[in-house]
Amino acid sequence: MKRGIAQFTVSLLYPLADVCVVALSIMASYKVYRILNIGQSVVYQKLDINSISLLIAIASIILLDRCGVYKQESSVLNVEEIRNTIKGMTAAYVCFMVIMVFGKYDLSRYVIFSSYLMSLICLIIEKTVIYHLCYMSKGVRELHKRILIYGAGELGQTLYREIINSPKYYIKPVGFIDDNPEKMERIIYHSGFHNNVGIRVMGSREDIPNWLNIWILMRCT
Repeated sequence: MKRGIAQFTVSLLYPLADVCVVALSIMASYKVYRILNIGQSVVYQKLDINSISLLIAIASIILLDRCGVYKQESSVLNVEEIRNTIKGMTAAYVCFMVIMVFGKYDLSRYVIFSSYLMSLICLIIEKTVIYHLCYMSKGVRELHKRILIYGAGELGQTLYREIINSPKYYIKPVGFIDDNPEKMERIIYHSGFHNNVGIRVMGSREDIPNWLNIWILMRCT
């Protein structure tokens, strides 16, 4: 129940956070444009710039979603999500510039370009912070579904590293199961550096019922 609520909350707040970041970035870009008196220094009504910022932000979120930014899968250090964010924001601003040209809207190209850069930088920072502080935090990981990985060989270790590097799966490996007696109690690390936390081979498949009973008792106490 708690896991489902956490997943729903994150999936809902993530796009809303992006809307706020993009809208505020556009408003901030226009503020800088006015302070520095760049170009022809076109003055817009506060209501107009706020409306434009919100519309661009909503359109950007739609395109970010189409580019796969909000999919459940994630990559190592969230590289894939950041790449999709760049694609989505670039597509959004290209569309916006086309609309500005054919619609003959009088919006400074300085504001458009600076808001694009600021939006992109702020989104990348936001997603990096959320990735490390939310998905990688101990509190959130405690809500993840705990699993045992059967097989501590190369394939099992690859699966383990993929899960660890993709926190949006909401899965937490807690140990390996392997029928090879030589691998018992061996610790498997998710990277080549052995100074980080790993998980150990906890037994053979005959031990699975025992571990399941232990976890059930732990959850009930």
